[in-house]
Amino acid sequence: MKSEVPKAVRITGLSLINAKPWTNGELPIAHFDCEVRGFQIRGFLLIRGNRNFRICTPKIEGPRGEANVIKIIDPDLRTEMTDAVMSVYRQFGGDA
Repeated sequence: MKSEVPKAVRITGLSLINAKPWTNGELPIAHFDCEVRGFQIRGFLLIRGNRNFRICTPKIEGPRGEANVIKIIDPDLRTEMTDAVMSVYRQFGGDA
């Protein structure tokens, strides 16, 4: 019997937000937290883009303004994270 490999991403929180579209037309629709390969990370954004949905990594305030503290360099991981948060977003009644 083949055992199933656990998913690398688990969404641990999602809050829908009522934001105005950015100047580029994209719309932030939710904040979310997740566990990814042994890390707990808070403060991602789910964005409705011009053609699709995408995620933005958390930012912190620094001496030179806001800066991203995490960069996702694995495209497969980014896809898995986006798919995971979209699944939860749809459970909240999101129109994806």
